[in-house]
Amino acid sequence: MVPLFVMSLAPFSGKTAVCLGVGDRLRRDGMRVGYFKPVGVTVGRPTEEDPDCQLARAALGLREEVSLLCPVTISSSFLDRVLRGDGVDAVGAVERAYQDVASRFDVLVIEGPTGLTEGALVGLDARATLVKLDARALLVERFDSPMVVDRVLGAQALLGDRLLGVLLNAVPAAQRERVDDVVRPFLERRGVRVYG
Repeated sequence: MVPLFVMSLAPFSGKTAVCLGVGDRLRRDGMRVGYFKPVGVTVGRPTEEDPDCQLARAALGLREEVSLLCPVTISSSFLDRVLRGDGVDAVGAVERAYQDVASRFDVLVIEGPTGLTEGALVGLDARATLVKLDARALLVERFDSPMVVDRVLGAQALLGDRLLGVLLNAVPAAQRERVDDVVRPFLERRGVRVYG
């Protein structure tokens, strides 16, 4: 089984869409493709189930329960239990669910956190999760300014060889030439592969 960990540094970067697009493409190529989201966050939302996981389950036609595909959901009530020290074993829950889900597929698209620290509260920040799942990460970043290179290099410094590269998403038409001629070569000279 090949794990592909898709993460971002900011919300609304297109991480879920990339997960679904990659999953759909691999599935059409004849692979058994699954989806896994180690940690979902629903604090401040009216639901206890992660909506990205619900969407991915439906879009990829998966039969597994949402609670297996997203074994840890940081809801308001879950957060209170963690803060009270009620003995939450989030790492163990993720490890058990991952072993179960991973055994069913050729490729497992793993939707990682938004940011490098999301999930740290339960020992599942981006780097810790990558190590536990023995995965490598594709970083999806919205091109909101040329300073995106600074964020990407920061992620590279923290993730090291676990970073496969970056997909620069939502590049404005007026910036495409700059991205192709300046940003991409710069990042690639620094050892960060740019996938688009």
